[in-house]
Amino acid sequence: MANQETYQVAPKGFWGTTIEVKEADRQLMTFALN
Repeated sequence: MANQETYQVAPKGFWGTTIEVKEADRQLMTFALN
């Protein structure tokens, strides 16, 4: 994930409790923090 040109990591949701990992427009992973 060191290559920021390929992957986008963005906080989402209330207070950024969900993190999405995207490649272009495709969602690869979603992490929910508790």
